[in-house]
Amino acid sequence: SIGYLKKQQSTNQPFLMIFSSYYVHTPVIPNNSWLIEKYKKQLPDASENEIRYAAFVETMDYYYGQLLRALKEYGLEENTLVIFTSDNGGHSTYTDNAPLRGNKWNLYEGGIRVPFIVRWPGKIKSNSKSRIPVIQWDILPTLCNLTGQPIPENLDGESLLSLLTGNSSQLERKSVYWHFPYYHPPIFYDGTKPCSAISEYNFKLIYFHENEC
Repeated sequence: SIGYLKKQQSTNQPFLMIFSSYYVHTPVIPNNSWLIEKYKKQLPDASENEIRYAAFVETMDYYYGQLLRALKEYGLEENTLVIFTSDNGGHSTYTDNAPLRGNKWNLYEGGIRVPFIVRWPGKIKSNSKSRIPVIQWDILPTLCNLTGQPIPENLDGESLLSLLTGNSSQLERKSVYWHFPYYHPPIFYDGTKPCSAISEYNFKLIYFHENEC
């Protein structure tokens, strides 16, 4: 990925790069013994799984730091929008999503509320935060808006560009939705059955299809 970024410094053309890391996904098998020892000392009451996961998180942080340094080194930092996000909440075997309820594989907040960090020096105010709920299907219309491309019709998403740059404090939509049509057996936590959810402002409804409630 760094090699790809290096090539972009001379092209002067827009580019899209997606870097999908296996850190911090399972299997959690860190290969840095010194990190394991570091977190055994820092977290004396943690389980072996939690210690290995902590080592994974630091390894991930290091690799993403390399990418950000490369953007700066190759003169791309000021004109590149970076989005950091995840597909679901933490795995209950390795981490705790408290104070949020739930975890990966369900539609409680611990399962669907994930990091969404956007970096664009000079365009997005550093260390700013927004409480407006966004969802990953907003990424495509945002990139279309950013590059001057028409947003496809019938797209489930809304451009975040005005929200990110501070030109707007809200989105047009009121609600976001999720659907989980799947059976997941209990594994160190309560299992999941097919369910859907809707969230609006400070309220959220989860509907379990088998029980119709």
